[in-house]
Formats: sequence, structure tokens, C-alpha cells
Amino acid sequence: MNILKKTIGILAVSTLCMSSAIADSSAFRGIYVGVGVSANGIGIDGVYKDSTASSAGTAESNGSIGVVEAGAHGEIGYNLALGDSMFVSLGASLTPVDATVKANNVTKSKQVKAEISDLETYYIEPSVMISDNAALYLKFAIIEGDFKASGNDLDNASVGGLEGDTMGVGLKTVTDGGLFVKAEAGLTEFDTINITNIADDAGTNTATSQIDAEMAYGSLTVGFIF
Repeated sequence: MNILKKTIGILAVSTLCMSSAIADSSAFRGIYVGVGVSANGIGIDGVYKDSTASSAGTAESNGSIGVVEAGAHGEIGYNLALGDSMFVSLGASLTPVDATVKANNVTKSKQVKAEISDLETYYIEPSVMISDNAALYLKFAIIEGDFKASGNDLDNASVGGLEGDTMGVGLKTVTDGGLFVKAEAGLTEFDTINITNIADDAGTNTATSQIDAEMAYGSLTVGFIF
């Protein structure tokens, strides 16, 4: 993940410093809709705490797991020109991804399943023309979604929501007829998810868990500008 963060940062600086000899942002101006596909690599780190654990048990334990899932998305937005060589895209997208990860504790015959789904993204994309029909852009976005946890000891658990921030870079091209293509790569860092009211060793519900999640993605979108 650190390599991806550095790569995005370098590309971001390069995009902002780039000037264009051939520039006509009017080619992108207007309302747009698009659909696309993506590859999503999701990493989850978790900490479990039980203050009632016996001396033979463990009061705190840690674990990490990852999964790669394919996804599809739809988006809608508006391109606002900021001059001949720059424009900004304001939009929203829905990714009905259904990524599931499972963890097992063999010694205690317990299993936990975490599900991430229905990601909603609201974004801004400052864009710089690099030719008469192509632009490089940065993406800054907030993301919301559904997070569910199930398994042993979680029947009465309370699970926090899924929210995070996304940063990405990409290339947009458009034809004279308004058909556009976007290729993008980025990283989403989710806020810590808190799970409370987990069944503990004493038979009550005082155990807790904190989960940190990241998602690296690459996507390709095809759409039309009206």
C-alpha cells in the first residue's frame, strides 16, 4: 500500500505541474453518465479485546486478512470548464461490490465473517488537458458503504458504519461524438470500524473489536457526455 501511495503522490504532482500546448476543455463540458468495471484489493486489520479473559486466555489478539474482488459501477456527474486547459468534474458513483472475508479460530472452533458492500462515492476531479481530446486528472472523494460482521459471539454485537476517503489519478479521453473513456487507479482508506457488545469469556457482552480497512483499486469507465 505504501508504494501505491507514493506512486499516486508523484503522479499527482506531475499532473498539477503539467502544461498543455493543445487545449480545449469544451470537449468535456456537460453532464455525463458512465458504467465501468474495477478490480478491488481489500485489506483488513483487526484487534479484539476481552477484559474478562481468564489467565489461560488472551485479553487481546490481532489479525489481518485480504481479498481481491471484481466489481462494476455506475456514475453520473457534470464537467465544469475552468478555462481552455482545465476543467473540474463533480460526480457520484455507486459500486455494488460484495466483498466477503472470513477468519477462523481453529482452537476455539469459531468463525467471523465480514462483508463490505454497496459503496457510494462522491467526488471531485480537477483535470488538465494534455491534448485536444484527453486529460489527466486527480480524484478526491468521500466514500460510504455497508459493513456487516457475523459469526460466533456476534449475535448481539453493534457494528459501526463504513466511511472513508479516496485519492486517485487517471486519464480521460473523449471522441467528437461525446463518448468518453476513463482509466483510473487509487486508494481508499476507511475510518476505523468499531464493533461492541461482543460475547466475552464471562458470558456477558463487553468484548470489543476495532477494524481498519484499505482498498486499492483500478477501474475502467465508458460513458457519454451530453
